[in-house]
Amino acid sequence: MSIWYVIWFVFWDGLDLSDWNFSALSDLIETSKEEVLFLLLFFCEIMEAKVQGSNFSDSTSGEVSSKIQSFLQEAICYWTGAINDIVHGDSSCSHIHETELALLWGMISCYPRMIDNPEMSSYLIDLIDALDRLLMIEAVSVAGLPKQTWQSVIGAALSSYNKSLHGKESQPEETSKFLYLAKRYTSSAQVLSAVADYLDIVYGPTVEAHSSNRKYHPELSVEKAVDAVMIFADNLRHSNKGIHVSTLRILCHYEPLTSVDSTNDQAVGKKTKSEVSCSGIPCG
Repeated sequence: MSIWYVIWFVFWDGLDLSDWNFSALSDLIETSKEEVLFLLLFFCEIMEAKVQGSNFSDSTSGEVSSKIQSFLQEAICYWTGAINDIVHGDSSCSHIHETELALLWGMISCYPRMIDNPEMSSYLIDLIDALDRLLMIEAVSVAGLPKQTWQSVIGAALSSYNKSLHGKESQPEETSKFLYLAKRYTSSAQVLSAVADYLDIVYGPTVEAHSSNRKYHPELSVEKAVDAVMIFADNLRHSNKGIHVSTLRILCHYEPLTSVDSTNDQAVGKKTKSEVSCSGIPCG
């Protein structure tokens, strides 16, 4: 079947993600992985506009979509292994071409929309951890690519992970990991934006962040807020609007200093009330 016929079918106004559509893509996996990925990206863009927050796997049978899901899952696992090999000094994996990285980016982008299984999102976390270890290598470029490029891949993986969170309860350690990455890659607009989005998804928009009955994650406590402001200080006057705005969004999720002042005021008030009530009466 011609790949251009499949593309035409994708853009047909009556698009319905039936088994036939994915069967056509599945047939191409063995011979044209790049073309399959190209088409999946088109599917993602179109359907994301049509059905907000919906996964394609809801519209396909397990038998047909499983081949594409396996393709993406195996690809993510392969890249995680390849990156770990670079970290451990495997010279055969020491150089990555930009075209290969573009394929990885495409796989990351499609992954959460094609795989409707919360457990499978852990593969993205494994990839993120591997990329983080890769960037611990002290060099201007890593595996033939600038560090900023690898940081943008981490940002893309974090954004894809965010899409898998809808309808799923976040774990406390996830917040710690996301904040760690934001503090480690303070100059990456992609990472900062993804972390800000994560905090909005898990804890609500910043306009709702400072509810009086909110319980803050330990990493978002007022004590941590002071450290965070110091870490992100340069970003607050950064010329890059994306970095500046994302940093502000992250900081707005921290417990405000007024929480401490309010607690202290309540303590002082109780003490004063006690002293007044005992002023003319022997206490004890």
